[in-house]
Amino acid sequence: MGTWCTEGVKRIQAEHRRQESDELQRQADQRLREKKDNAEEEGVCYACGKKLKS
Repeated sequence: MGTWCTEGVKRIQAEHRRQESDELQRQADQRLREKKDNAEEEGVCYACGKKLKS
């Protein structure tokens, strides 16, 4: 079995974190889009969730 130098381990961990953060960002974007769609129907600010005065 081979060994890992600390630089190699850091590089792999950074890559994994980047992939995870990309996935989390996609999920957050999806939730924001859903919120925005709902908010436009309900007259609610999709950024903060406050009711908008009509």
